[in-house]
Amino acid sequence: MFEAGTNVPIPNVYIRMNRYSNVLSYSPFKEGTTDHHGYFKIKYFNNYFGARYYLDIISGEHNSKFQIPIKDRKSHSTSYLYAYSHFKIRIKNNLSNNATVIMNFNATRDYNDYYNYYYPSYFYPKANEDITETTIFRGMATMALPFTWYYSTPSLPSSIVYYDTIPASTKLDTITHLIQIN
Repeated sequence: MFEAGTNVPIPNVYIRMNRYSNVLSYSPFKEGTTDHHGYFKIKYFNNYFGARYYLDIISGEHNSKFQIPIKDRKSHSTSYLYAYSHFKIRIKNNLSNNATVIMNFNATRDYNDYYNYYYPSYFYPKANEDITETTIFRGMATMALPFTWYYSTPSLPSSIVYYDTIPASTKLDTITHLIQIN
């Protein structure tokens, strides 16, 4: 198990081997964590009634939960995980009206959710207010995060769509991205 882009081994990644077959629909079979070299070894398993085996790889600080098929008992698999970075949104409303800001980006807020989703987020800065969203979002480190946003006010149903990018950062950085409404 290595970190993508750096080839640094990742210790303490939780790995679970699952068995799928015509007889058993799903059953956890073996589990453990990677050692300080990023390795995890499963010493023995049977090909029970033509079962298929998959590894679930779960890491807290990397974009991670996915399955890898194991083709035979002597399979070797190298996996690369992308580290997370964290960000906050700061919105400075320079208008004399309250506004609603709608943003669409590929990120997640929930640390129990292993996948990123593309969904809108809503923010409500008051007139001449400067707010920083308290939620910490996460995206993949070393990759820029493109997103779109627009705003509306009581007198303006919706503005043009703006295209913006949160720059790439390093693992576990927290950056605050500023949006100004003029």
